[in-house]
Amino acid sequence: MFNIDNNNIGSRGALKLATQLTTNYGLSKLYCDSNDIGEEGAEAIAECMEMMDSLKKICFENNNIKDRGVIALARALEENDTLLSLYLENN
Repeated sequence: MFNIDNNNIGSRGALKLATQLTTNYGLSKLYCDSNDIGEEGAEAIAECMEMMDSLKKICFENNNIKDRGVIALARALEENDTLLSLYLENN
């Protein structure tokens, strides 16, 4: 589990996080609420989600993710068949 809720990492932080996530093969839960990652951050994390076969739960509540970011996350779900929960409330 990795919890970075309420740290205001923004899209730049999400880009760096996505880079690190691609090398973390055992992560099962990612809590990233209230960080204002926006669409660019959501797209970056969506891209790495396709490769993460241990990820079961992601929380992206309150992150200013709009249509483009949600579409990227939805496309990632087509490739990732292990994710069980994706929380996107209040975006």
